[in-house]
Amino acid sequence: MSLFPAGFITAGAEDCHVHSSTYSDDAISPLFDVVQAARQASLQTLCVAEHVRMSTPWVADYVAQLTALRADGIRLIASVEAKLLDADGRLDLPDCLDIVDAVHVADHQF
Repeated sequence: MSLFPAGFITAGAEDCHVHSSTYSDDAISPLFDVVQAARQASLQTLCVAEHVRMSTPWVADYVAQLTALRADGIRLIASVEAKLLDADGRLDLPDCLDIVDAVHVADHQF
């Protein structure tokens, strides 16, 4: 079963914001399956952006798991998605900037 509808992805495409059910509550497929589906769809780049909070304990495990899935043929980016907490720009983000490739900022309050 493909996670992408037929014809939805073209060769050489990117997906810069996906979640996995391994680490985010609003996804339906485990991290391994998300990466496999991206490979099957011939994506060149996949950026996995798992939801985090300041209290999230598993970021290092997530980055290690995604790193283990890296192989020729697809660029995997380990990202996290953190909520913007206030107008001053504070983020609901754990101490992980030294191990993730990118941070997606979600504005749900302003």
